[in-house]
Amino acid sequence: MTKVKITSIATALPTSELAQVDALQMARQFNCQNTDDERILRSLYRRTTIEKRRTVLSLSRTDATYTATAEPTTAERMAIYKAKAAPLAIEATAAALAQAKLAPDAIGNLVTVSCTGFFSPGIDTQIIKSVALPRGVSRTNVGFMGCHGALNGLRVATSLAQTSGKPSLLVAAELCSLHFQYGFKSDDILANALFADGAAATVLSPVSEEAAGMAVIASGSHLIEDTEAAMTWEIGDKGFKMTLSPKVPSLIERHLKDWLTTFLNSHGTAIEEVAAWAIHPGGPKILDAVERALNLDASCLIPSRQVLRRLGNMSSPTILFILKELLEGRYGAPGNGPVVALAFGPGLTIEAAILRNLSAI
Repeated sequence: MTKVKITSIATALPTSELAQVDALQMARQFNCQNTDDERILRSLYRRTTIEKRRTVLSLSRTDATYTATAEPTTAERMAIYKAKAAPLAIEATAAALAQAKLAPDAIGNLVTVSCTGFFSPGIDTQIIKSVALPRGVSRTNVGFMGCHGALNGLRVATSLAQTSGKPSLLVAAELCSLHFQYGFKSDDILANALFADGAAATVLSPVSEEAAGMAVIASGSHLIEDTEAAMTWEIGDKGFKMTLSPKVPSLIERHLKDWLTTFLNSHGTAIEEVAAWAIHPGGPKILDAVERALNLDASCLIPSRQVLRRLGNMSSPTILFILKELLEGRYGAPGNGPVVALAFGPGLTIEAAILRNLSAI
């Protein structure tokens, strides 16, 4: 089978930076009704381990999302998504093409990923127009799958590159801050405290056996039985709303190792042989659960914890931010051992991908 390697990964962030201490002060206005609420909120924001996040919102005193007495409607939030999502996606796309040293007309397949907004013609058509991709490029949208969406997109983009013989472009863009929720519902205040905005793009190219670089070897998916209510993502009148059961970390801890062991074994490797881990930081408790479930050394989680600390949970692009830092050697060279990416989302679903240096295959 044709090997497909990651030729480049590029990221893009909004210019507005929100320190977590400032986010807490803003949240107090719209989430707290008394001093007990404020005490709980302070503890929650501290325990996220996040120091700062990025947002497409202006954060001025006139920004309706944070200062209006009535919550913005979903339509109002989608108007911001339509205006702000594509520029971030285009910025990441242009950078990924430049890093890959590829002309736009070399791209044969475009896969876009997003779960925080909808409009059509969508981000894909704006990318094609803005960076001059071929008008005949194949287009696939992976929509509303949540935090693991980029790994679903990676699977699709890899398969398309293999079958078409042309490079694929994968672009994930999320504007989570648009869905800030008012009131003191536990799911809402947790989402408010964790989520952020960002975009990432990666070029995946079919290559010969002699090529160098990191190849996508396999991907896997596992829907944990009877966990549909543990994590949900639904469209409401006042933005999109998340349900996140406090049982999610324990469910991951209970079910991850058995499935992952079987998945890795089927591709000739084992947990103990993994050289580096890219684990989606849904929150610190999710990372703690993975660390315990797989009996990992704390150093294995540093890349994920660092991205969470600096940028928050950007939903689907976050895993690409982590992979970019790993492949650039920020935490030491992965060497010839496998790199495993993991993400979790509504379902409750586990998504995984195995990457390996072509020189080791």
